[in-house]
Amino acid sequence: MDARDLIGSVEKNSAEIVRVGISRFKGNTYVDIRLWLLNEGGKDPVPTKKGLCLRPEIIEELLPMLEKAVVKAQRIEPSAHEERSML
Repeated sequence: MDARDLIGSVEKNSAEIVRVGISRFKGNTYVDIRLWLLNEGGKDPVPTKKGLCLRPEIIEELLPMLEKAVVKAQRIEPSAHEERSML
């Protein structure tokens, strides 16, 4: 993903970031949501195969579903097992 096509990134953890950008392939334009690995020092992230590359109209259809999923996930209380594993 070229720097000019990068929309933004979010740190997933100390070793990974999620980047959102625009990519082009065979004359088509896509929204690319991809996991990138950070090397030591956090410089020069490397893309992984993990991610989605979808047409913009598919993203538009997904946005309301993602918003609902976030609201629902925030209402769910973690189980005792999940709480222990997060420590």
